[in-house]
Amino acid sequence: MKVITLEEAEAYKAIIYDHVGLLYYYKDDFPNAISSYKEAIRLDPNNPFYYSDLGGAYYALGQYKLALDALNKAIALDNGYALAYKDRALVKFKLGKYKEAKEDLETAMELESNFKQDEAIKNLFKEIEYELLRP
Repeated sequence: MKVITLEEAEAYKAIIYDHVGLLYYYKDDFPNAISSYKEAIRLDPNNPFYYSDLGGAYYALGQYKLALDALNKAIALDNGYALAYKDRALVKFKLGKYKEAKEDLETAMELESNFKQDEAIKNLFKEIEYELLRP
């Protein structure tokens, strides 16, 4: 068995907090998930996945502005992060920003071709199109 150094152990703390956050998230304990994600971000502020996870927890609580802020940060850190664009499209849809939601969803589908076959994404796209066509 390989022994890791203290420096290596420190590097894993953020990952551990993120995974604890995911456990809370899947138990629908969003406040504790948010606390864990924030600690992961404090330890590793340049990891876009932690901001994306934080955005998902805020979204689950209906705190769309905070979700949007977190997802904007995730995309600023990695503008090729398809899942963050998809999640941001959901948030923008909830905020009534249909044109922006459509643009984000299109970007997500360009970045991740599997999204084009995803039924939930297809349905969201149809809902956005419907809202854009309404008078």
